[in-house]
Amino acid sequence: MMTSDRAAELVGDASLDLVFIDGDHSYEQTLRDIRNWLPKVRPGGILCGHDCEVRVTKENQAVFHTNRHKDSIESVSPFFVVNHPGVVLSVHEVFGGRARLWAEQTVRLDSGPEGRSTLWEINV
Repeated sequence: MMTSDRAAELVGDASLDLVFIDGDHSYEQTLRDIRNWLPKVRPGGILCGHDCEVRVTKENQAVFHTNRHKDSIESVSPFFVVNHPGVVLSVHEVFGGRARLWAEQTVRLDSGPEGRSTLWEINV
């Protein structure tokens, strides 16, 4: 067992097809996770993660910035109970509008239920 930072040091650049980030929700660690693991994904691969419920907008930016060190806050979105400001800000800062947010569309499971997901992804 080791930290995400240490594990990233042991993995070669452009060696992975997929990296899924779901760890510490703080702004600093999420940003480090994205920056550490992005180079590990080969061209054409996917870097993705969990707990990114909304995009940063001029209306919500101050709330997310103020709360970036918190694990979660009451949601600014009607689709979720909480938002993870550190994750939302980090994804926004690194990828801007290029990241796909599964929260922006309804997803239907094969078994029938519909809802929204907190996954984000970027094709490298």
